[in-house]
Amino acid sequence: MNARILAVIACAGAIFCNNVLAQRTASLTILHYNDFHAQYLPLKVSRTDSTGKVTSYDVGGAATFKAFLNALSKSDTNAVILNAGDNFQGTPVSSITRGDADITMMNLLSPDVTTLGNHEFDYSIDTLRVRLQKLCVPIVSANLWDTKYGKSFVPPTIVITVGDVKIGIIGLAPPNLARLTTRENIRGLKVLNLMKTVKNSIRELRLKEKPNLIVVLSHMGVPMDSILATKEKNIDIIIGGHSHTALFVPKKVNHTVICQAGVSSRYLGELRLQVDLDGDSLLTYSGRLVETVNGVYPADTKVAALVDSLESIVGPALNRVIGTLAVRWERKYNQESNIGNWHTDAMRRFGKTDIAFLNSGSLRKDMDPGAIRIRDIWEIDTFGDELDTFEVTGSQLRGILEWQVSDKRELFQVSGLAYTFDGRKPQGQRLISALVNGKPIDPHRRYSITVNSFTADHLHDFFGLPEANIKINHCGTADRDVFIHEVEQQKIITSAVEGRIVNIDPGPAH
Repeated sequence: MNARILAVIACAGAIFCNNVLAQRTASLTILHYNDFHAQYLPLKVSRTDSTGKVTSYDVGGAATFKAFLNALSKSDTNAVILNAGDNFQGTPVSSITRGDADITMMNLLSPDVTTLGNHEFDYSIDTLRVRLQKLCVPIVSANLWDTKYGKSFVPPTIVITVGDVKIGIIGLAPPNLARLTTRENIRGLKVLNLMKTVKNSIRELRLKEKPNLIVVLSHMGVPMDSILATKEKNIDIIIGGHSHTALFVPKKVNHTVICQAGVSSRYLGELRLQVDLDGDSLLTYSGRLVETVNGVYPADTKVAALVDSLESIVGPALNRVIGTLAVRWERKYNQESNIGNWHTDAMRRFGKTDIAFLNSGSLRKDMDPGAIRIRDIWEIDTFGDELDTFEVTGSQLRGILEWQVSDKRELFQVSGLAYTFDGRKPQGQRLISALVNGKPIDPHRRYSITVNSFTADHLHDFFGLPEANIKINHCGTADRDVFIHEVEQQKIITSAVEGRIVNIDPGPAH
């Protein structure tokens, strides 16, 4: 090989090495959590080892969660804390203070940026406006437009710099927000087109701020986050919430890393990144969920003091024992459950109706056998919806059931009703048989139904009914008051799955 060729090769090699050495990189850690749901007190959980031994232990609670936040953020100077919404709703303190306690707690937990979930609107949009005036944490949501004031409900985006990394953060609320809360709670709020909003936000961030990373702080759920990542290639990271998914390993969809950390303070997410500052892209990533086991770190004293003061608002009345649960209550979202059977039976007795329906998502926790306190009913039936009644024809009732078994999002719990369907058949042909109190549905008879007020506000969404033609009778009584009274009357509670809802599809539950 002649000297000239060798010189050219050497020169090229030197240029390559210099370019590699010149590449600017930086490390970044994102600590993340979502769906805190006012979980100020620890949760009792259990694990089973390889021998079958079951061990119970406490996790989470605000004071322990803050201790984990402190420990993990102090171990890495380039750390940012992101919260993906639904800090409101889930415990008596949140309900009684209508979110005021949740704002106080958010200020103490002090994430660097948060976003809005659907449950932030549970106490009404006007109440939320007042609460947000006290929030010291930056909050973003790009797809919520306030028609009352003609502007974004909260700032759509924010740019923060951590070490050498400039991060553009876009907040996103659930696109189906109108289905997730009552219409009155979001009156004057418009949910903007998702893809258009995201593309415009990314374009504006890149033109004006030139961030190294684009992060979406999403309260849409892992399925919707995955769809977004499929359609929009310019998102580096999605920190998500809403579906309560514990992603122990981040999910990679196209170019996007998706993370979510479960629910109710059990896990704190940790995502470690190496960022190419010149290429504005991720070089490497690794993620995990850290279980917030009580006792690993000393509880944060300031947060513990706040929890004690907030619990004093609730008072000892909620800890009064009103009955005994003889069997474990366990929720099922898309099939019959024993806890759902008990609740709908109580609703039907109260409403004196033929049938009761209850949206499975309204039941917020399982419960082990033992003493039932008033607090337990508040935590299971956290929303405090009122009970309503209405009537439909037998023909409409069959239509309700066909609508239900074709809706993959949620199957309602039932009382006074037993039906069988085949999830493999085409929509509109899945219902095989249905009985009301042991008798076939008469298409010409009128049937009375009890539901909660949230369901009554969404009769078309959940049942396919023409809302304008249905007369709703408002009972004016909170559902949890009915359930508390029912426990007090029964004293010992037993309930079982009875075959009220049968899917003959041999595959996974619909």
